[in-house]
Amino acid sequence: MKSCWASEYNKCKGKISKEHLISSGIFEQKNIFVQGFNWCKDEEKEIGVANITANILCEKHNNGLSQIDQAGIDAVKIIESTLPSHAQSVNTSKIKMYIDGHNFERWLLKTAINLSVNQGYHIGVGMADSQVGLPSAYLLAVLFGELEFTRSMGLYFLYSKENVKFKAGTFLVYPVIKEESIGAFVFHIRGLDFVLSLFPGHQFPALRSIGLNNPTGDFDYILDSIPQYRNKSVVVSNLNEIERKIYFKW
Repeated sequence: MKSCWASEYNKCKGKISKEHLISSGIFEQKNIFVQGFNWCKDEEKEIGVANITANILCEKHNNGLSQIDQAGIDAVKIIESTLPSHAQSVNTSKIKMYIDGHNFERWLLKTAINLSVNQGYHIGVGMADSQVGLPSAYLLAVLFGELEFTRSMGLYFLYSKENVKFKAGTFLVYPVIKEESIGAFVFHIRGLDFVLSLFPGHQFPALRSIGLNNPTGDFDYILDSIPQYRNKSVVVSNLNEIERKIYFKW
């Protein structure tokens, strides 16, 4: 089933189903403002959460990744629970005490693939079996839990030395493109910033050093941050100097 981007992992089953490009469970409102797609590159447009979908996965593979979707939703709620109540956009009353780091990586990878599939770039760098616009066998094995990221790939934390003001419910994704490949994705999730590196064998460098093309200025405050690999915790503080710690289990 060629229109399913996971068809090379194992045999597809069922019809092509509508896949949420970003897990709908991280939003509790029915409508959100989005920007960056072909139809809203220059300005934000309001759209129903239920409509941010594409026919890119078969029913089998879509259902098989439901646990990864839930892991991402849980992680976002944990991150949001550190915010003052007026800045929270989802119900955080019932959450776990830590984020499963490997499953969080997989959710970020799934989101990255959803947004990049069939866009004319290799997803990842130096992967021998990589096809333009599709995830490699290695990335599929990581996504479906057969492997874990190795060789310095995976989750990096970015820390700003200045206070960051953001809108409640913010979720940003930005690809780091070099020539014909996407080597990483920068994520801003409810005030925290991460890099998902798909570049093997190297500590991921500061974003400015690789010439990140950031025309909107969304990530100027972290361009010189030295990425920290798979931290076990992160401390979040707000303007009232209230600190909360988020733990990551690896």
